[in-house]
Amino acid sequence: MSNQDLLANDSRYKSKLLIVDDDEQHLEMLCECIEDYVTTIITAINGIEAIKKAKEEMPDIILMDVMMPDMNGFDACQAIKKDTKTKHIPVIFITALNDLDSILRAFDSGGVDYVSKPFHTKEIVSRLLNHLKMQFQQRQLMDLAIELKTARESAEAARIIAEKANKAKTDFLCNVSHELMTPMNMIMNMTHFALGSGLNDQQAEYLEKIKRSSELLKELIDDILEYSSFESGNVSSNQEVFQLKNVLTEVYNKLSYKLKKGSDIQLIISEDPLIPKQLIGDTARLHKVLFHLGDNAIKFTSAGYVKIKSRLLELNNNQASVSFSIKDTGPGMDKSQQEALFQPFIQADGSRTRKHGGVGLGLALCRQLIKMMNGKIFVNSIPNEGSVVKLQFVFSIPEKNDTVEKPTMTEQPLKTTNNADDTISENSTNSLSEQQFIELLNQLEKHIKRRNPRKGKQICDQILTSNVDKVNREKIEQIHENLRRYQFKDAQDQLSRVLNKS
Repeated sequence: MSNQDLLANDSRYKSKLLIVDDDEQHLEMLCECIEDYVTTIITAINGIEAIKKAKEEMPDIILMDVMMPDMNGFDACQAIKKDTKTKHIPVIFITALNDLDSILRAFDSGGVDYVSKPFHTKEIVSRLLNHLKMQFQQRQLMDLAIELKTARESAEAARIIAEKANKAKTDFLCNVSHELMTPMNMIMNMTHFALGSGLNDQQAEYLEKIKRSSELLKELIDDILEYSSFESGNVSSNQEVFQLKNVLTEVYNKLSYKLKKGSDIQLIISEDPLIPKQLIGDTARLHKVLFHLGDNAIKFTSAGYVKIKSRLLELNNNQASVSFSIKDTGPGMDKSQQEALFQPFIQADGSRTRKHGGVGLGLALCRQLIKMMNGKIFVNSIPNEGSVVKLQFVFSIPEKNDTVEKPTMTEQPLKTTNNADDTISENSTNSLSEQQFIELLNQLEKHIKRRNPRKGKQICDQILTSNVDKVNREKIEQIHENLRRYQFKDAQDQLSRVLNKS
């Protein structure tokens, strides 16, 4: 596409030109050779008139003669550049003066280019087009800078609001959990005393159920408190010497307690004998992670087995790298369910009629605990076949410990990833209903208030390509022109008149 076609078809390149020359013949000649490349041509015959019309018409570019009566072109250019309203307008000098001093003075007075008379039409047009393109590129950069600033401010405001909301949620959870803990401890203590007070079998059974339910509720409250501590950043690791065998035994007993009578699920615990008897780590958090992962596996397994297996991966410099795997024969998960597995307050089945209880907090807490312990977690699951969750931790070894052999094989954890492509669709039309027209005007108003000229001009272009009446078209064109010049107040005033009419 030629430059002329580009200027004629693309509203972004349309421009207003001010030509200043006291010679009417030169003035007419310049108008004839340039009129096909600009939208509007304004003329002035001396420097004083040029200053006045520059303020009134706000041209995109000025072609200025030098030798004129009353005020020469150099002085007129200096006056235009001193005015904050017109200082950004490029001035190209066209003059018979071609000595070095005149050329230097032209640039010193604020000119951007210099053409000597007699001039060639192609040269004038080429220089004009180059400066128009540079202006357009500058406007693009300014539009993007304004948009970036607005987006950054909006993002910062959203971040502050989100942080406040998150803190309020965390404080609420923490306060409610603390308030619940006191009566819950009382219920558990009184139930314990009542069970030892010589009750008949039926009464003991009732109280035993109360005790079990209370313990489950206390576990939930403990999880909420710990999760709230992570959210507020008030958490630390407690390193102590422990025996992994004892932790696995406690997890087994606790999970066995949760299995229903007559269950078809077999619970298996497997310990690697090569793991040192004593390790140093956060035993309470390790216990909680293994319990929650095992409990989740049991919850979704109706038949088959749940197996918790430990294995020594490596011994090095008084440190032991240990892996744990929790394998089940449950329904498995698809990729979308795996992605949401460790999100707080989310269930794989979030319906009101779901079979499995819980608030979706245990696994989210596991992820936080594993991160705090500098561990790793990976999930491998196949729908209708089951799932395997693998953990890996590094524990310190006390100085006095039984000697163990270093394994010859190491097991690498499995990892599943999911990549999703976003599809974006865009619809356009050449005719607008009244409702669509008003919606576009409302969007336009929003971008004007946000001082976003690029988006505003896009909406103006969309409206102008549709079938709008002549009066509204002229007003939208004026709004487009205001945005192009970053005159947001004028654009808003013009838009208000359009909205009031609509």
